[in-house]
Amino acid sequence: MADNGIKTGTVIMSFLYGHGIMIGADRQVTGGSKIVRNNFSKIVQTSPFSAISFCGQVVMAQAVSQIYKRLLSEVKFRIDEVTPLHGQIEMIEQMMLQLGIATGFDSGVLIHLSAMNMEKKRPYLLEFYDDGSAFKPDSTYISEGSGGTEARTTLKNHFKVNDYKKLGADDAARLALTTIQTSSECDAGVGDPRIFGATLAIIDADNGFSFIDQKKTWLLIKEVCK
Repeated sequence: MADNGIKTGTVIMSFLYGHGIMIGADRQVTGGSKIVRNNFSKIVQTSPFSAISFCGQVVMAQAVSQIYKRLLSEVKFRIDEVTPLHGQIEMIEQMMLQLGIATGFDSGVLIHLSAMNMEKKRPYLLEFYDDGSAFKPDSTYISEGSGGTEARTTLKNHFKVNDYKKLGADDAARLALTTIQTSSECDAGVGDPRIFGATLAIIDADNGFSFIDQKKTWLLIKEVCK
């Protein structure tokens, strides 16, 4: 991660649940060793059935997210068989490559794309790096950031014994919050949800993207984060 500018010591994650995709992120932003924001959303809706989450240099990551969102709106992209997902993938790859070239491939920006194919109701989880490359995990989850390793361990252990298809939206939210809390206990750069809250969103296979409102999120935090 680049040393200049405001950056996120963070955790972002996306994982499948019974009727779509759960997206979660902490809300803390750090500059060096200082906390400069504690209520920052690292999730950006980009279309009715897709969203980007990001970590790294905040301004750069935000710029990529907003440009992508605007381009989607201009060309009326849809995640379906009419406009396949690879069109979106190519767009993000090109933007990330240009960002990498402009920063000497030291932007520290990593982006997740979470998307639902509206025709087949098929979920997609992808990671993008600032060299223009993309990675599609074989598992039902992805997680990155300074707390990403611990988050992946938590999610791996959960899905070893639990079928994501049986996971409801509320239980998926509980899992996301537990994962963020566990990451915060292992990495000071990750905001503790008990103090700063968290940002949660879902992409429902039928109804598309929506944020889980903060009131409900805080009630769930009080329930599961001890």
